[in-house]
Amino acid sequence: MATAPLTEVRRVEILAMLSLATDLGMALPFEHGLRSTLIAIRLADRLTLDPVDRIRVFDVCLLYYLGCTANAADESDLFGDEIAMHRRVAPVAFGTPVQIARASLPLLGGNRSLPRRLGLYTRMPSVMRRMREGSRAHCEVGELIGARLGLAGDAQADFRYLYESWRGNGFPGHAKGDQIPLPVRVAQVARDADVQHGLGGVDRAAAVVGSRAGRMFDPDVASAFVAEAGSLLRDVDSESAWDAVVAADPDPVTLSGPALDQAMETVADFVDLKSPGARRHSRTVAALAADAADRLGLDRNQLYWAGLAHDLGRVAVSAGVWTKPGPLSSAQREEVRLHPYYTERILARLSLPGLAGCAAAHHERLDGSGYHRAVRGADLSAPARVLAAADVYAAMADDRPYRPRFASSAIAEAIRNQATAGVLDPASAAAVLEAAGHVRPKVTRPAGLSDREVEVLALLSTGLATKQIAARLGIAAKTADRHIQNIYAKIGVSTRAAAALVAMQHGLVAGAPGWGELPIEPPADSS
Repeated sequence: MATAPLTEVRRVEILAMLSLATDLGMALPFEHGLRSTLIAIRLADRLTLDPVDRIRVFDVCLLYYLGCTANAADESDLFGDEIAMHRRVAPVAFGTPVQIARASLPLLGGNRSLPRRLGLYTRMPSVMRRMREGSRAHCEVGELIGARLGLAGDAQADFRYLYESWRGNGFPGHAKGDQIPLPVRVAQVARDADVQHGLGGVDRAAAVVGSRAGRMFDPDVASAFVAEAGSLLRDVDSESAWDAVVAADPDPVTLSGPALDQAMETVADFVDLKSPGARRHSRTVAALAADAADRLGLDRNQLYWAGLAHDLGRVAVSAGVWTKPGPLSSAQREEVRLHPYYTERILARLSLPGLAGCAAAHHERLDGSGYHRAVRGADLSAPARVLAAADVYAAMADDRPYRPRFASSAIAEAIRNQATAGVLDPASAAAVLEAAGHVRPKVTRPAGLSDREVEVLALLSTGLATKQIAARLGIAAKTADRHIQNIYAKIGVSTRAAAALVAMQHGLVAGAPGWGELPIEPPADSS
């Protein structure tokens, strides 16, 4: 039975969807962000916050880790598996710097050889600078994405203070005490309270939050929580957190048309920021799928939005897996196979009919050789068949860590061969190939960037270091650095991750589309 066309959705659903994705990216229990937001809103009521601050509490708590994909690749490089690192750190994430170091540093060096791991320990000032840069990137990217999601200006600015502490020994260490906005102070207590509640119930939550009063937490906010911990936490994990958060939305906004397109495009950029080579992959898949939908008489909106959101589950897999140049281990292959499942779990909550099933089927194949369910032709909807073909095309059109991109003629031949062999749907494959067109889109130049600055920004967005950019463009490293600083000033950012996000938004990523997924068993002519 055909589903009704997709037309609109409440903005809070997009925010809640992103919150679920950040749970996966930070190795936190599913719906942690939703539960924390319910706690935060209850706590805001106890503190009698005004309506504006109440909205800010809701937004910053729900989207607290919105920048979690910003430096995932660097965290993976430092710790081997950033997901495992965050899992270890979660209980002490709002603890003292010493507690955080004790939890994270045993993983420093990841899979490096022992001498190289020891080398990192001897360069701790450099490691700490990278960690501080990561925290700043989290905050800056969260602020940029918040702006694109339509959050109020004060709510956007709240993201700058996520890792600051009441005592003043947080990251980046530019604020302390009541210099930290009150909505952030409330969100910090709520986030930690939910983690501790999950580990040991109300008593543990009250004890840990109380012990951090005056250190990490505002003592007044912490005391207000401790005094009423039982009522603030009552039923928080037994009701439908999604429904409760949607019902509690203090600033109801409905998105449709271009506004909904922009929100979903923001979701795509959030996902693709996870690893440098994947940037704009989701936008490319979405554009191909939507164009193919027009040619086949399918719902363009459904395929466009499914293409933008199809890789949400990638955030649950370490960036080190997506950027690995060699064969995957059996455990890593299983992680990759599960990412469409996570995509479906997140999207299933949205009131957009058919979106979750279509997006989650982007690796399924007509002959049953796909994943994660290995369904066959009759069980694959027409939109799912189109999305699968679009994803294959986009993945083959760019470099992967283990192989260079395919020539356009080779992509067309491979896709036609898969269609002939009954792997891809022939009509969908033909529509996607026709949609590809191989016409280079016109590049926009935001903020008055020069042609050279656009070239530098494009290379910067792929993760190249300053010296590598200089070598690629045949200029001095100092000249490249001067261009980078000019770019930062013009587009109003100070970190590479934030600059990459701006590049993605304007189609300036070098070599886009990106890597896409690593295949489980890559055939010679496939993605």
